[in-house]
This record gives sequence, structure tokens and C-alpha cells, in this order.
Amino acid sequence: MEAVVPITFSLSQNYPNPFNSTTVITYSLPAAELVELIIYDISGKPIKTIINETQNEGKHRVQWDGTNDLLQKVASGIYISRLKVNGCEKTRKMLMLK
Repeated sequence: MEAVVPITFSLSQNYPNPFNSTTVITYSLPAAELVELIIYDISGKPIKTIINETQNEGKHRVQWDGTNDLLQKVASGIYISRLKVNGCEKTRKMLMLK
């Protein structure tokens, strides 16, 4: 079976949402691109860089463990995942409950 390559890039809603300690973020790329996936707190402050590298086309899946860049657990609340590819961005709200 041949892999299906997406036409445009997309960012799916994380699951589970709300989440307790970890959540999965999936996204698709139509071509190999530099990908930046960053988690922001509700005030817009970046707290965790998940991806900052060139990746191949296709569907991708990453897990966020609810920590910041210093590997400290973040508080309960609303967070934003932002996927930036080739100058375009997509965002999704995520809710962490402890």
C-alpha cells in the first residue's frame, strides 16, 4: 500500500484533551520542511520547544509530557500548540488538568 502524502500541512487537536500528564500532538506535512512546534502558556510566553528541525513529508506524531524547556512540570491551565511550517502557522488550544 502506498503512503498518502497530504496536500497541505495540518495540525490536529491533541488527544486526550483535556489531559493530565501527557498528550499526543499529530500533524501532517506535504513536503520535507523546516518544522517548528512550540507550546505557549495562555499569556503567549513560549514554554517548550517540541520540534525545531527539518522533517520529511507525511503524518507525524509527538508526545508532550507537560514539562517546560527546563524539564519542570507546568501548572494546570490552557496551553497553545503552534506549528510553523514554511512561513505559515496553525494553533490549537490544549487544557492540562492535574
